[in-house]
Amino acid sequence: MNSKLELEINYVLKLEDGKYYIGWTNKDIHLRYAEHKAGVGAGWTKKYPPTSILKAQVGTKRTENELTLKYMKKYGWKNVRGGSWCNVDLDGPPNYKKIEHYKEMSLIDINNFTCSCGYSVTTYNIYWKHYNEKPISCKNCKIKKNKDVLVNKLLICFYCKKLFENQQNLNVHYDKCSRLKEVPSIRCK
Repeated sequence: MNSKLELEINYVLKLEDGKYYIGWTNKDIHLRYAEHKAGVGAGWTKKYPPTSILKAQVGTKRTENELTLKYMKKYGWKNVRGGSWCNVDLDGPPNYKKIEHYKEMSLIDINNFTCSCGYSVTTYNIYWKHYNEKPISCKNCKIKKNKDVLVNKLLICFYCKKLFENQQNLNVHYDKCSRLKEVPSIRCK
């Protein structure tokens, strides 16, 4: 398995004033914690400085979202930020019903897909085509994929969002993905 995938970590920080922050990193967790303590990180951890690391586990950006939702349900959405909900000011709680539909499709943290030909397909379009049992196709290269291939078998590069039909092709891609080298260490402002 690709070592770059094995280094992904989800973490939970306890913050001042009873707040929490859930993050994802491919760095050493103690280094990332020190960055948050120094004010280099998410706006939420700048507003409410971290007091401790509550949890650190191997995870992905998707599990970061799942962990964020779990903590929002437990401690309230006004007290937790992370993943897709990292902005300091949120308009309201997450739409849990809509999120459950996305979780069923394994698309919760993916905002945009790019076909191997480079054509962009939005998650919104993929979701509704899947929901209505219609095949998904790329308008550029005319490749059609049924919902089972999209949902169960395609793999995604979390850095450039290209899709791959098997793990071997994805691993080869990771070795030369130009976006992987550009990944910023700080994702939220």
